[in-house]
Amino acid sequence: MDDGSIVFEKILKAFPFLQKADKEVKELILKHTVIAHIPRGEFIFFEGDECRQLALILSGSVRVYKSGESGKEITLYRL
Repeated sequence: MDDGSIVFEKILKAFPFLQKADKEVKELILKHTVIAHIPRGEFIFFEGDECRQLALILSGSVRVYKSGESGKEITLYRL
């Protein structure tokens, strides 16, 4: 089993709904999967950025927030 297959198995375990996906969908996911280890505090996207990828979080957490007019950060949600 290669690294890609091992990662894909982790994805399927973490996101069971993908287990029922068509073979073509699974192949597309496997083909386009990029594993990224994002350091704590690192920004992934900024408000207004075009979202070209789907982030599947296998470990850790993500805080989505925006800055209010007063400059205070407003947490929208956490994943």
